[in-house]
Formats: sequence, structure tokens, C-alpha cells
Amino acid sequence: MDRVNLACSEAEDIRALLSWPKQDFDIALRPGNRYDVYLAPIFLIRWWIRFGSLHVEDEDLIRARKDLKTYSLYAFAVLIIVLFLACLPTLRW
Repeated sequence: MDRVNLACSEAEDIRALLSWPKQDFDIALRPGNRYDVYLAPIFLIRWWIRFGSLHVEDEDLIRARKDLKTYSLYAFAVLIIVLFLACLPTLRW
């Protein structure tokens, strides 16, 4: 049960990291502010490696898994877009 509590706690920390107030939506674009936003994909991967194999019917863990799955999909989509834009100058159409 300690691993479930730790998984839920770390998921809550990741949720807090990724929940921005509406007026700070461009926080990732401002230099010198919250560099930890760029670490979010690493935190997501770490969470899935450590707690992805837990199969417990705990409500909090189920909600945490669902939320982090959504955040992981968003992070993957952003990564694909960034990689595409980085490779765009080298593509020959």
C-alpha cells in the first residue's frame, strides 16, 4: 500500500507541475521562469517506469493513471511537433 500512496503522491506533484493558471499559459516561452516545466516529460517517464506495473483497484491510483496517461499523450504530441519543426529546415519538398 506504500507504493500506491507514493504513486498517488508523485502523480499529484506532476499534476501540480503541469497545471498552470490561465494567465500564465505562455510560461514555457518566457526565459528564466519555471525550468521545471521542461522536466515534465522526464517525470512522466519516471512515474511510468516506477509505478506503471501496479495493478491495484485503488480509486486514487486509477485516477492518477488516467490523468498521467492523458499528460503523457500531450507530452508525446508536443515532442513530435517539436521534432518535426526542428527537422523542417532540412526537408526538401
